[in-house]
Amino acid sequence: MVTFFKVDNWQTEDKFYTDSNGRETLERIKNFRPTWDYDATTEPIAGNYYPITTSISIRNLNQEFAIVTDRAQGGSSNANGEIELMVKKILIF
Repeated sequence: MVTFFKVDNWQTEDKFYTDSNGRETLERIKNFRPTWDYDATTEPIAGNYYPITTSISIRNLNQEFAIVTDRAQGGSSNANGEIELMVKKILIF
């Protein structure tokens, strides 16, 4: 299940912030890795998902939109002003 959150008219410059196992906040940049050259053609969406254990946020000038989660999820910001959260659910009928 994927949940989208969108804040209209926000320019986030392809940056978003995630927690690092609940300890510190790390800046993430879409399609960029600081220690190696990232090829976005192989996995353009999944390659920008990160584990979220407590929070994910986006910033616009002097404002911040943050989501605090109650369980571990995958998260990303694939467009300006958007946050995606994904929870793996198994349905058994």
